[in-house]
Amino acid sequence: MVNTITKETWDLWLDNIDYIINHSDTSEKASEEILNYLEGEGAFAKERPKLTDKDLEEKWAELSDIPFNETESGGDIILAVDWEQFPKGTEREEIWKWFDKHHSKGVHCLLYNM
Repeated sequence: MVNTITKETWDLWLDNIDYIINHSDTSEKASEEILNYLEGEGAFAKERPKLTDKDLEEKWAELSDIPFNETESGGDIILAVDWEQFPKGTEREEIWKWFDKHHSKGVHCLLYNM
């Protein structure tokens, strides 16, 4: 299982980082406190399992059940809900680029079941 950060976790981290910045005596002290906080939260996990092509193919199949919306301008297709590491509003093309980068045969293979 890949470690993903939910939007709620990310928002909490940002709120806490903002608090540290606003309540620290110096920027150096703030930087040190932020790094300590994020390390404690596991933000710098040393090892994250690499996804295999099979893992990615399963996620691709799962993606077909995830709702998307067309933007009001009609130009883009965007996520209607948070999914994996992608927040609601992520363009479908950005998700495809991620799959293209991580699957050994690229997104073309996934799109056309090759």
